[in-house]
Amino acid sequence: MGKLVLIVIVVILFILLILYFRSEYEKNSFVLVKYRFKSKKIKTAKKVIFISDLHDKQFGKDNEKLINAIDECKPDFIVIGGDMMITKGLVDLKPGLLFCEKLAKKYKVYYANGNHELRLKDKKYDGLYDELNKSAKKMGICRLEDSCKQLEDICIYGLDIDKKYYKKLDNAEFDKAYIESKLGVVNDKSFSILLAHSPLFLNAYADWGADLALSGHFHGGTVRVWKDIGLMTPQIHFFSDMVHGLKKKDNTNLIISSGLGTHSINIRLNDRAELILIELLPLHTNKD
Repeated sequence: MGKLVLIVIVVILFILLILYFRSEYEKNSFVLVKYRFKSKKIKTAKKVIFISDLHDKQFGKDNEKLINAIDECKPDFIVIGGDMMITKGLVDLKPGLLFCEKLAKKYKVYYANGNHELRLKDKKYDGLYDELNKSAKKMGICRLEDSCKQLEDICIYGLDIDKKYYKKLDNAEFDKAYIESKLGVVNDKSFSILLAHSPLFLNAYADWGADLALSGHFHGGTVRVWKDIGLMTPQIHFFSDMVHGLKKKDNTNLIISSGLGTHSINIRLNDRAELILIELLPLHTNKD
């Protein structure tokens, strides 16, 4: 009996060791995920890079691997969906800002808030939110704080989702009226990109009229148990299918990024970090 127990322990330890090294690999490498959308509102084809949940992560020195991958895509502009830093304990804005600075030297960057950016407004982080905005402005980055930016046939919106909607074990919801109170009525003449950090409110994004909503926040579900179903989210949702991939409601597409970094739950299994490339095409084009 003792020998059998020893064998079981060795097998369990071996499996845990394999899972550990697999998780380290998935955390320290990333995959490029591509999406393509056609719309009559798009007049000229565009490539957009979507970045979410970097959380101070570095892929190579000063994120050179990530920047090289972005350069190879030749994007027309970059949108950041929030959570570039870890707002927990002692906060260091430098890694995220250095990455943003390198991007801004080459591309136009539009940066919306995640819950970690919004936490910087708390008194204990006195001055850090202003520092973030001042640094971004100096770099030429467009910060979207409950605001929008018109780019020819595209309008990019950044929605600041209030703290109460990020609480753990809470099912608070908001609707179209909540978005309109912050962003106004959607411009339905332009193709609308809504940067809304949480993916939980697809119904509201669709009712508001977003053509494309971009979210992250849930880090792909930490452990992907089946297709787009994640084991657990940072808000303690178990076996949710709203953690990754493309979702659709009416005329709205929602892309949920698995993100690039992690923080408190520092694990990834079957859940590679990802960089997202979005191609926006006119309705009548030969591309599939």
